[in-house]
Amino acid sequence: MRSGQVNLCLVKDWSRFGRNYLEAGRYLEEELPALGCRFVALADGVDTDDGENDIVPFLNAINDYHIKNLSQRIRSVMAAKARDGQKIAGHAPYGYRRDPEDHNRLIVDEYAAEIVQKMYRMRSQGAGYGMIVQALNGDGVPPPLLHYLTSNGKDASHIKTQCWRVSTVREMLWKELYIGNACQLVKKVISYRDKREVKRPQEEWAQVANAFPAIVDRDTWETVQRINREVSTRF
Repeated sequence: MRSGQVNLCLVKDWSRFGRNYLEAGRYLEEELPALGCRFVALADGVDTDDGENDIVPFLNAINDYHIKNLSQRIRSVMAAKARDGQKIAGHAPYGYRRDPEDHNRLIVDEYAAEIVQKMYRMRSQGAGYGMIVQALNGDGVPPPLLHYLTSNGKDASHIKTQCWRVSTVREMLWKELYIGNACQLVKKVISYRDKREVKRPQEEWAQVANAFPAIVDRDTWETVQRINREVSTRF
């Protein structure tokens, strides 16, 4: 349109063009007329060649309300699942896989669980993050993403690095997940229009004890947390 190659925007109905009523209204009332572009929404009987249509602002607002209401309902369902201890987002964390009979539940991935146990055992014996990374890479252990792709029969040819990183090990050695505790809804999007994430106050987190099978025993986990805190305080 801006290059002058298109002079008609044709959609099935208004909602296919946009549901953010502010942005859609700006395009219809300012951008498209300035570009000399006609707009037609077939199902709604909107055609800018017929002059201004009084119903368009109402259609715009209704479509925006629809997406807002849908977003709220989805968030409510996800929050209820999280508070029930169900895994709601992304693929299963390293050490687990989704239960084939209930994809909201996690079961233990025996191979990856042994690696997690080795990491915690080494840390509890005083090994640093770097030493653990060296041991895993030296043994040729696939890092989490590569393991997920290959164990699920997915293409891994685009993975550039096949090595563990200190940041990955550090994050895993702090997780309550490995003693079976779920901690979800830690972040939220700013609004249904703005998908940037911000951290929630801790009292809004969905924390459920014994939601998943434990991979690491509590004594080992607490020992590792004490070591982690001591190192963090030291530096």
